[in-house]
Amino acid sequence: MRSDKRRIKLTKRNVKKITLIICLVLVIGLAIGGTIAYLTATSGNVTNKFTPGVVTCAVDEKFENNVKSDVMIQNTGNVPAYIRATLVVNYVNADGQVCAQHSAPAITMPESNKWTQGSDGFWYYADPVDPQAYTEILIKTIAPEAQTDGCTLQVNIIASAIQAEGTGAAANGPDAWGIVPGGN
Repeated sequence: MRSDKRRIKLTKRNVKKITLIICLVLVIGLAIGGTIAYLTATSGNVTNKFTPGVVTCAVDEKFENNVKSDVMIQNTGNVPAYIRATLVVNYVNADGQVCAQHSAPAITMPESNKWTQGSDGFWYYADPVDPQAYTEILIKTIAPEAQTDGCTLQVNIIASAIQAEGTGAAANGPDAWGIVPGGN
């Protein structure tokens, strides 16, 4: 008879444990459900904001008395960029046709700057240029030699830029153009 009483006591103990476990599960479930309901009710919509990178540049120069001076390039984009530039120098007549056999113009370069000439004819700026910032001066002055045949000096500076951040190749500085400045 003792064994029957024991079974009843064990069963009551198990029922208390099971009831306690069920109550804990319900309390935890209510707490989690209430938290999720609160967060869902109080959180607003989230708008993803994406601004695409714009990579552009512009030549800034002074021109006075047939002398072009203080040539710099401005990063007109909205991300840091590497800059390069090339010079297209011609003497042209009144009709815009290129005159043959003229001496090179007198070009004065700054003594210390960050520009390096590549074997491809481009000048490469060593550092990334921040948005709306300028490079150091590329050309201090460029002036025509005296001509008697009616031709005038025409100097076009063509600049280009590539994004300096976020692209694998562009992270390597001026050689991101696929050329090592000064190399062959």
